[in-house]
Amino acid sequence: MTELRSRGVSQDLTERAELVVAELAANAVLHGRVPGRCFRLTLVLDPAADRLRIEVSDARGDLRPLPAPRTPRPTRSARPDAA
Repeated sequence: MTELRSRGVSQDLTERAELVVAELAANAVLHGRVPGRCFRLTLVLDPAADRLRIEVSDARGDLRPLPAPRTPRPTRSARPDAA
């Protein structure tokens, strides 16, 4: 979290990130344990939006969720002209 503070991230976001990272890391260690392997933690900061993306993947890569398929947005149909 020192890195976030050095980049000028708000205290509120930094404190929330600490809690989320601790919880996700604990879950990865407890539930994704594989001897000799660790978990990966990735933080991606978008300072313009004051947003932080937190990704944690555990050692159980075989159970990694698949990305949801993208569904096209419904298009608006033109309103028929009144006769």
